[in-house]
Amino acid sequence: MSSLSPPQLRPFRRSPRPSPPLPKDESPCCKDFVVAAAEMESLCVLGADALASGNARTAVNLLRTALDRGDTASAVVVSDCDSDCDDDDDDECFDTSHGIESSAPSAERGTQQQPHAGEYDEGLRSISSFRLPRRSVGGIGGGTPLGAALFTLGEAYLELNETEQASECFGRTLSELRRCGSGGGGGSSSLEGRDFLDDFAVAALHNQGYAAYRLGRLEESLGCYRRALDQARAVAAARSRPEDHDRARIAVAKSMNCVAVLLFHIDHSKHDSECTTLFTECLRIRRSVLGMSSMATNLDSATALNNLGRVHYMLERYPEALNVYLEALAMRRALLGPAHLDVAATVYNTGQTLHRLGRDDDAMELYNTFLAAARPVLGPQHRDVAIMLKCMASVHHERGSHEEALRLYSEALEAARSSLGPYHSEVASTLNKLGNLLYERSRLDDAMRAYGEGLVAERAGLEPDHPNIAVTLTNIAQIHRVRGESASALRLYNEVLALQRSRYGTTDHPDAALTLSSIALIHYQNGRYDDALDQYQESLCAYSNVYGHAVDHVDIAGVLNSIGLVLFKRGLYGVAMESFAECLRMRRSLLGDAHRDVAVVLYNLATIRLESGDEDEAMRTYDEALRVEREALGHDHPDVATTLTHIGQVYQDRGKLHRAVEYFVEALHLELKAFGPNHMAVARTLNHLGNLRLQTSNSSGAMEAFTEALRIYRRNGLGDNRLVIAGMRLYEMAIVHPECAAAA
Repeated sequence: MSSLSPPQLRPFRRSPRPSPPLPKDESPCCKDFVVAAAEMESLCVLGADALASGNARTAVNLLRTALDRGDTASAVVVSDCDSDCDDDDDDECFDTSHGIESSAPSAERGTQQQPHAGEYDEGLRSISSFRLPRRSVGGIGGGTPLGAALFTLGEAYLELNETEQASECFGRTLSELRRCGSGGGGGSSSLEGRDFLDDFAVAALHNQGYAAYRLGRLEESLGCYRRALDQARAVAAARSRPEDHDRARIAVAKSMNCVAVLLFHIDHSKHDSECTTLFTECLRIRRSVLGMSSMATNLDSATALNNLGRVHYMLERYPEALNVYLEALAMRRALLGPAHLDVAATVYNTGQTLHRLGRDDDAMELYNTFLAAARPVLGPQHRDVAIMLKCMASVHHERGSHEEALRLYSEALEAARSSLGPYHSEVASTLNKLGNLLYERSRLDDAMRAYGEGLVAERAGLEPDHPNIAVTLTNIAQIHRVRGESASALRLYNEVLALQRSRYGTTDHPDAALTLSSIALIHYQNGRYDDALDQYQESLCAYSNVYGHAVDHVDIAGVLNSIGLVLFKRGLYGVAMESFAECLRMRRSLLGDAHRDVAVVLYNLATIRLESGDEDEAMRTYDEALRVEREALGHDHPDVATTLTHIGQVYQDRGKLHRAVEYFVEALHLELKAFGPNHMAVARTLNHLGNLRLQTSNSSGAMEAFTEALRIYRRNGLGDNRLVIAGMRLYEMAIVHPECAAAA
């Protein structure tokens, strides 16, 4: 979801045509309905037919005419149109216990109403397919012709994206149903009539909840769906006939799905357990009632599976997410065809999950499938197209295909800005990822520009202490640190720490602990070891408070390694060795023996042993670090080259010069392969190799290495005095070996 959220319901892009207000109730007390039933029924049927045939505006006109017939003051006997789903109105909600049916059984078998074009189906309108019968018990609308007209009018307004008017209609429908409900003094007194009103009420609650959701009033929407769930559970318990009971249980499942969707959107991190329970129980009920064969052809079931997958994904339960996404995808493809937007949504979700599981080829195949299905429906400049392009760019980025990643990030940025404007969090996210790529390619000015634009967008659209702002400030600080601009980097890191303290109320949070470590690193690199040690110890304390003082954690191990380095610089070798040893124990326990981080701490242990004079143990530890690096990273990784040069230095210090040359030559081959012929790491290794050859009387080999090293130094804008020969800087190499001969 950016972190990146899976596709959600999107608002319409169509500009609604305004409609005049509905006639208001002018009477303070309920009266009998006085409009001629036959005339009103005829208009309602015509309006419903117009809506069913796609003529929503005609339906609105017919239904408003039905409502206007007769004396409005005596005809409209409803209360004000406030939401019937307010948390303080428990006693006002329609509440009977005679049971509930879903819409007709055929609808439950696969012909459910689909959402509007440009929306993803989350199952929030799964009961809105409820249709009023033409000849209902006790007259039209089960004895409430006004409720029937208002309900159908609300659905017509939804089709026209006139959601405020729709919400008003559904609220007034619920008020009318309360008036006509059991014990309400009106409506049909038969059991069949009361059951119909129960069904009608749940459908109206669902549509009221959906309208509130469309208007962004999520808490109000949740209240409506919770009331629908309570109502559905009560009537399911009351219905005795097996067929009626099963249909009532399906209504319970639908309401569970809707409540869970709202909880997910409000704050999935706080409601993850309830969301998982509701979606799982929803699917269990469906399997029990429908059976596996019928469930496989049921769209609502596929939607619930897709929704459950989103919860698993956000909780990083990727294998579980993949299983339910694949099941949902198979069902949606079979029922809707490969080009449907809901199929594209599940394709997108499945691709994200495969990417998280490291199955990038499978993910990319699905990403391309999504674009092929979504672009014709959404257009090339849609938000979700932008997100998909960013996902594809991330895969290329991770694979090292930087040019393709750069192209896709740029295309994603254009689509996001076009669809969302320049100050949206999605625009900022894409700029941040683009900045990361540019940083890795050493294009620091371009990276700084991308981060800066992202920061402007984030500050315009997010709260001042939002974590995304802290991340972007951290990235900018990192560029300052790499450039050697320590004061600027330190200022930004302290600003980040202040934001994190403001948001979390403490530094006992992983983000704040990491920032403390970054501040410590600045002090370490500038030789302020006491300050560095203080910050690292504060970071260690914060991590321990978060994870537990007796708990092994990779973050704690990382700080222990850093503390060991500071203690080493201060000459406290014994305490440093203890810190490195504890780090090594944790990393081996958490990561296994064949891991890069294990190799790093082994390398540090070898170095401190070497400095302590224990050369034999140092050599054994260097060899172990080299073995782990090769196993974890491959034989051609740059870290392997670094370890090779240090082992070569140990052999050089011990007087085994020919053995040292072997290690430096191997390191040089790896660096040339990894970095190319003009990298500073290559120059340094050549310089060192030249000195070794000079010490072994290989003067021609030494001169060849020195000359090539000098060429690289010059190419990187460094002076000739960068070259060091046998511990002395040589200033005359430009005279002896000019870079090129004069032109003839």
